[in-house]
Amino acid sequence: MILTDRDRRLVYDGLSQVISDEKALNNLLANFAIRESDEPASKHYIDARISEAQLDIGGVRSELAETEARLVLHMSEQFNGLRDDLRAEMRIGDQALREEITELRAELKGDIAELRAELKGDISDLRAELKGDIAELRTELKGDIAELRAELKGDISGLEAGFTGLRTELKGDISDLRAELKGDIAELRAEIKALTHKMYGGLLVVCAAIIGSQAFF
Repeated sequence: MILTDRDRRLVYDGLSQVISDEKALNNLLANFAIRESDEPASKHYIDARISEAQLDIGGVRSELAETEARLVLHMSEQFNGLRDDLRAEMRIGDQALREEITELRAELKGDIAELRAELKGDISDLRAELKGDIAELRTELKGDIAELRAELKGDISGLEAGFTGLRTELKGDISDLRAELKGDIAELRAEIKALTHKMYGGLLVVCAAIIGSQAFF
């Protein structure tokens, strides 16, 4: 049987899904003639080659299974050893970390105690300084308040004297204004009275004229 390049490629692609060994697959396809001059392979020859290929595939599968088993065993042993090493390192690291934490706690306690002592001393010094400053400030404020009280007393006395003089001046001015207003009111009243008499006299003249004219008619 003659296989063209296309047929050989199709057969190769199809059988490669069943036969994973490339060498065995090529040996199988080599039994098929490429040209008419090549000797055709018999069915017996092909069956023999297929049996050999199947045996080769079975051997490869067995080797792969053994290799896989050895690999799994080796990986399991490696993993177990790695896990044991990690556990040991974790124990060592945990112990070292605990020791470091203990040392750090002791150092921090000492530092905190020193800081507390320093702060107590600083607070005592600050309290003493503040007491002195407050005493000085109290003394200064007392003096300032006394001076301010004396100044205010003088200012109040001056204001009282000024108000007394102003009250006297206002009284005189009000008396003068009242006298002037009385005179002005008296003059205005006299003027209004004179004007009223004039108007009354004029009105009498007009009335007499009107009465006289009516009598004439």
